[in-house]
Amino acid sequence: MSKTADVAAPSQQMHAQQKEASNTDLLSEFLNLCDQNKANTYDIDFFKTVFKLCRPETTSEFSYYAELEEHIAYIESFAASELISNQLNFVAPLLELTATMGNPHSSLNPHNSHNPHNPHSNTVNSKLAQQLLSSIRQGDMLFSRVLTIPEQAKNSTQAPFGVSASENKNGWLLNGALSVVLFNKAVSHHLVLATLPNNNTLVTYLPTQTAGITTAEHAQLGAPKANNSQFEIANLRLQNVLVNNGAIGEINTQSILDLVARSRIMTAIRHNQYTRMCLDKLILFLKSRISNGDPLINQQVIQHRLAKLEARLSSSCALSRYSLQQMAAGKDTQALASACKLLASELLVYASKQALHLGGITHFQKNKPIANSYTEANWANFFLEPKDLLLRNILDTSVSERHQKA
Repeated sequence: MSKTADVAAPSQQMHAQQKEASNTDLLSEFLNLCDQNKANTYDIDFFKTVFKLCRPETTSEFSYYAELEEHIAYIESFAASELISNQLNFVAPLLELTATMGNPHSSLNPHNSHNPHNPHSNTVNSKLAQQLLSSIRQGDMLFSRVLTIPEQAKNSTQAPFGVSASENKNGWLLNGALSVVLFNKAVSHHLVLATLPNNNTLVTYLPTQTAGITTAEHAQLGAPKANNSQFEIANLRLQNVLVNNGAIGEINTQSILDLVARSRIMTAIRHNQYTRMCLDKLILFLKSRISNGDPLINQQVIQHRLAKLEARLSSSCALSRYSLQQMAAGKDTQALASACKLLASELLVYASKQALHLGGITHFQKNKPIANSYTEANWANFFLEPKDLLLRNILDTSVSERHQKA
């Protein structure tokens, strides 16, 4: 027994060292990219490089993607990190899910055998899904981020994702709207979820310049840039958009809701890392700023405010880790995911605002790191997923569970 223990210990230690080295290499690659893109030139080459770095060929390890989310936070732009996270945690898994239909035990399938919501399909274009995955892994395709509202999908049978599909002799006709679409010039396609007559969901993709797609409302995030890296948000309308070769597959709505929950948990992990970085910047400033011969960080009132922020961050991180464990175990994490996202996002806004106040007037200036954190934290909360959606999901789930128990 002692020999076995002696052999196992070095093996485990070596594995831990290899993992730590791998993580360090990955982090250094992200930091190098951030250094190379200080001017916020988030073009297709940038996304291609980042995505090839962080997109594995096959893995279903949620912990792997959670670690990547923390690294993605080192990318300076909130909007750029949102697009990359959307590719990692929604677009690619949805394509993998479609490509591996009929094999619930596939290593690509994010739902293990304990999950009661295994996907099913009547029509699947697995070859097309694999081709798209290959293009994504190579960084040759970048999808926009479209707001997906699972709360709406739960309570509606009429185009819960905003788009309906009707049969046509040449394929499918799509009509409806895509809400809160985040993109820039590097984005080449939209991933569209359309409700079929049988209430299942058709997964399809459309080039951004497809005929029949028009812009209803539009806004730019931040000041205009001359290098085509400007991020924009828009509400898009689809009118009789024809889809033939772009139809990837048909899956049930619950499978999509599970992926939305996954995406929310991963976003919460990334937002917690942004908060950590914001507080680290603030602490460095408070250590360097001298008042009456003593660093500001030595003042008790400031220490107490920092301690409260650290306590809230620890709680948010703990909830995210717990939600990740529940998701990996195949549990329903809809309400947990919403709670994670809500608390992490609100904390990020609050922490960056506190950092502005504690950091003094210089940090209110445009393009200062803490000022940028506050601005982009508000963008993320106001534009990309309003908190009333998260609150509604938490409340609906809580009321439903208590009603069933009663």
